Amino acid sequence: MDHPDEHEEHNLPYPGGMVALGAEYADKATLQYDIGLHCESVGRSVRYPKSDVRWLLARCPNPNCAFEIHARFQNKVGVWKVTKVSPHSLDQTCPTPEKKQRVRSSALLKKHNPTPKKARKPETEVEGMGKIWDVVGGDAPLCTWRGWDVEVLSLLKHCSLCYLATSFDSAPELSLMFFKWEPASFSLVFSTPKDRKYENMVQNGNVAVLLHNYEGTAATSSLLGGLRPLAVTFYGEVNQIEVNGTEMINVEEPGETSRSFQYAGAFTGLGKATCRVEIKELLLVNVKGASLRLKRRE
Repeated sequence: MDHPDEHEEHNLPYPGGMVALGAEYADKATLQYDIGLHCESVGRSVRYPKSDVRWLLARCPNPNCAFEIHARFQNKVGVWKVTKVSPHSLDQTCPTPEKKQRVRSSALLKKHNPTPKKARKPETEVEGMGKIWDVVGGDAPLCTWRGWDVEVLSLLKHCSLCYLATSFDSAPELSLMFFKWEPASFSLVFSTPKDRKYENMVQNGNVAVLLHNYEGTAATSSLLGGLRPLAVTFYGEVNQIEVNGTEMINVEEPGETSRSFQYAGAFTGLGKATCRVEIKELLLVNVKGASLRLKRRE
């Protein structure tokens, strides 16, 4: 290889620029890209007989052609500098670029000058649990929530207890409750004595219910089913209250939340009120704090 100081002063143009003697490049790939553009612009091929971490030598496949480009990596400044430039002879003996090389050059063109991507429209609705939901909030892309409906249904099936939040006239109440999921009416059903939460629901039907699979049977089922840890808040409105109802939960029915007569007294018997809460909105939060808020479309 010639010494870098033994050069001829030539500039090799290509559409939009040129490979110039003394030009500096941040990386070798960019330099090779410009060399490829020049060769394609004159309809000639190129090969690289020497290419390593310090040197780059570009030549024409025709040994009689004068085309050469030398470049060397400058350690002190960390750039590639063109030290010799000699143009193609442009005679008929120089081979034209092969189809494969043109494809490669096109790939380089896309790599170094990518076409600006169109802004992707945010997804505003999603289907799940047999309903259409509008996305009304959240701090993570919707694609990260694939399978959310399966996870929510798993919570409804395997959680034995939930947290019910009610409020009226500055009197909030948080209760640990047995519940039943009714898919047909898209409702959660509770049985409660006539206490503060009952009075709150009578006066203000807007309630919130929290389920999670961080512990207990729901955690085991989610782990075995390959489902992620999740907390879901159900927002709904009480649309039916029946006093002295005893039919709230059939403890012998498979799949229901209560599986033992041991706790039947907590939700059956006289003096209890059965409340149905129709679910209107969901808030999903994973263990990383990412959230997704969905509102059921009427």
